[in-house]
Order: sequence, then C-alpha cells, then structure tokens
Amino acid sequence: MRTLVIHPNDSTTDFLTDIYSGKNWEVIRGPIKKEELAARIADHDRIVMLGHGLPSGLIGHGGLVIDESMAHLLRGRKCVCIWCNADQYVLRHGLSGFYTGMFVSEPAEARLFGLPIDADPIKESNRLFAVAVRDSIFKENMLELTRQAYNSKTNPVIDYNRNNLYSRDALIEDWQGPGGGAGHDYEIDPVDNHVNDKSIEQAHAIGSILKVGKNKYEKNQ
Repeated sequence: MRTLVIHPNDSTTDFLTDIYSGKNWEVIRGPIKKEELAARIADHDRIVMLGHGLPSGLIGHGGLVIDESMAHLLRGRKCVCIWCNADQYVLRHGLSGFYTGMFVSEPAEARLFGLPIDADPIKESNRLFAVAVRDSIFKENMLELTRQAYNSKTNPVIDYNRNNLYSRDALIEDWQGPGGGAGHDYEIDPVDNHVNDKSIEQAHAIGSILKVGKNKYEKNQ
C-alpha cells in the first residue's frame, strides 16, 4: 500500500520524524499548493499527518495544510492523525485510523494543563511516543501496541497523553451525521463550531465497536 506522510517543517515537532524515518514512504514537509496536495493524497492509500494543529486541521507554513476541504479525500483511507485535538477533526468527518486528542509536547502546553514543565519529562515523552508509534504504525492493534510501549509510572506527561490516544476501525457509509461526517453520534456546538465533549466521548465509544456496514444509528440511543 502506498503511504504519504504530511509533516510540515517545525523544529518543535522534529521528534516525530522517527515515526517514518527509513520507511521509504513519500514525505511532504515543505510548502505545497492545495491542489497538488489533494492529488498526492488521492494517489495514496494511507495518510500520516503529523505536527501542531487545531480541531479544524493540521497547521503548517502559516496556515492549515490539512483543513476541512481535505476531509473528503481522507475519508475511506487509513489515516494517522497526530496533532492537538485531531480527535474533533476525525470524528466530525468520519475518518478511520489512529489519532490523538490534546497531546502535550512542549512546556507551554504542559503548563496549561498543570503538568511538569521540566524539559526532561517532556523530552522523554516525545521520544517514547515517536518510537512507540513507529513500531506499531498500521498494525491491526496499533492503539493497544502504542499504549503498551508508551507508558511510564513516573512521568505524568506520558500518563496524560496516553489517555488521549484513540483509534477508529469502522465507517458507517450511508448516514451523514449532523456535522456532515459519516456515521457518528455527535453534536456540533453552535457557539464555537466544535464537537462538544460529551459527544466526543460517545463517538469514541461507538467507533470502537461498530463494524463497516450500512447500519443506521439514531442520536442519543
């Protein structure tokens, strides 16, 4: 299967290069026109997206490299979405694969969530996470393997991040959910246009057990 890595240049996320180093995958790190990126995505079966981000997409080169307009190209492909709050993007658009919620990789983020801001725990977390993902990526039980390898009894940064790792193995193809994605029981907050917390929890639970098919689910079952 053909694999594309989208990892915008940013020295603060260079630790993630360990995930794909030596794998002979196509890698995009520099600026690229949206039309060309769309064509590259369409030409690959598996898409790995790494870096900083928002619920609305992956940040790079002064804007969003992966935004809402790219979602239809990603749907149906096996994805790895590693950026802060990627879970909201994945659930909103009905994507499948491995993804993260909030992920602390810098002192400023650690401070925001009341975690140690010392460099050593954060560096250890970043290093172990990249190695864990590298060794488990695209395996059938990627989430389980990643959590097993990315673990520590003494590092609260790792403990925090482990709770924000997710995987979805199924898509419901014939039902467009309330946010325009496929097969999810979630709601879009009308105030900030983000998936609300309760709906994220419900969608993760649903996504972990659903099988590919054309079953229809009603909200709040």
